[in-house]
Amino acid sequence: MKNQALPLLFVLLHFFGIPLMAQVKMGENPKELNASALLELESSNKGFLPTRLSTSQRDAIPLPAKGLLIYNTSTNQMEVNFGTPEVPDWRATIYSVTGLAISPEDTARWNINAGWTVRVSEIGDTVYLPNGNTVLLPGVSQLNYPQESSAIVETRPVFRVGTTSVLASGNVINAGGSPVQVRGFIWGTEASLTVGATNATTVVAGSGTGLFQSQIGGLSVAIPYYIRAFFINAQDTVYGTVVAFSIPEFSGTVTDVDGNIYETVTIGPQEWMASNLKTTRFNNGDTIALVSASAQWPQGEPWASNLAPKYCYYQNSLINQSLFGNLYNFYAVSDERNVCPVGWHVPTTGDWSYLLQSDSVKNNPLKMIATGSVQEGTGYWLVPPIGATNATGMTIQPAGIRLLDGVFDGKGREADFWCTDLSPYDIRFSTATGLGILMNGSGTVQGIAIGGARDRRSGYSIRCVKDY
Repeated sequence: MKNQALPLLFVLLHFFGIPLMAQVKMGENPKELNASALLELESSNKGFLPTRLSTSQRDAIPLPAKGLLIYNTSTNQMEVNFGTPEVPDWRATIYSVTGLAISPEDTARWNINAGWTVRVSEIGDTVYLPNGNTVLLPGVSQLNYPQESSAIVETRPVFRVGTTSVLASGNVINAGGSPVQVRGFIWGTEASLTVGATNATTVVAGSGTGLFQSQIGGLSVAIPYYIRAFFINAQDTVYGTVVAFSIPEFSGTVTDVDGNIYETVTIGPQEWMASNLKTTRFNNGDTIALVSASAQWPQGEPWASNLAPKYCYYQNSLINQSLFGNLYNFYAVSDERNVCPVGWHVPTTGDWSYLLQSDSVKNNPLKMIATGSVQEGTGYWLVPPIGATNATGMTIQPAGIRLLDGVFDGKGREADFWCTDLSPYDIRFSTATGLGILMNGSGTVQGIAIGGARDRRSGYSIRCVKDY
């Protein structure tokens, strides 16, 4: 009864001009007032009931004060005005998450007193619990700790591993001073990617620092996709850059005289093989000489006209043949029996030049180059080409070459292809022209060389183009 009369007493005191106390307590134990509280409510069987308004009623409040608190009956959430009276910004402060069972181990791990925190972004984050469960929390950012600026995660170019799948790679370079609890990728068809967003898919790939990978399948061809790496620690969710990729739309297949089947890609009006030639015979069935021994690879002088067509595979390894195709000398290229499948030909310098001028490439070889590295098991480059996307599906690989003295060189570093035409300025050297995509030590494309001195006895890759 005494407590119920307190509000009336305050009104009477104010009416008669008697100053009020700076601190007020209502409820149980009114004399035991917390020194830090201006207003304290205490009860063992009652709660605090704020003003209850619908969204429309809330929005009708004239000039709501910054910090004004209400309970929104439309959203069933406590809301505070984070904006100004003129431009209110109502944000929820407490969320009810149903269906979340936390074990004692989880409780210990997510205990705020133990230094753990949960970050909730503006559009929502997924909280990953140690027992493998996840829960989506919508809301605004609430960080207990500032994230150290040194936290870095790298999104690496994806590597195509199937007709509808890619291998994603990331690298947690710096954890930002706190253990990496969860790491992985977010991918989707929109460039705006955050963990837990409804427009993207989150893939978890373990924890800790260093390199990590995940295979992503079920993709559609010729659709732009976006992916970014992330990791979660006690402070925040840290994101890498957004990387674009797509599964190239293969035009079909072509089969050589040996029965090898090649996927093909259409770039502009041209249709190209998506891998290097592997045939051991010309179109009429005549065999091309396989030369393994280094001493038997070169024959005669460069200007001799009777050099035989030859082929080999890098370091005489069938694995290299399977991955990179064969290396041919120019006499296999120029032979009128045609080393390419019927209806296809070894490209001229004009064919390559036309390719590089197409809308899909625009003088950018990175759109034709395979991605990934040997060290990571994602590709064949010793140093991955920086920025390579293979967006066209040409999948140019570093197959290496065979020099005129029979020595193999360049696998993992460069890709070289024969062209059929000889430059008039090179005839005196008896050299064929070709296309070379050269990588320097940092993985940067040095340039595209069309033409230049190429000894006819050397071994280079062949990439056929369809007659048009």
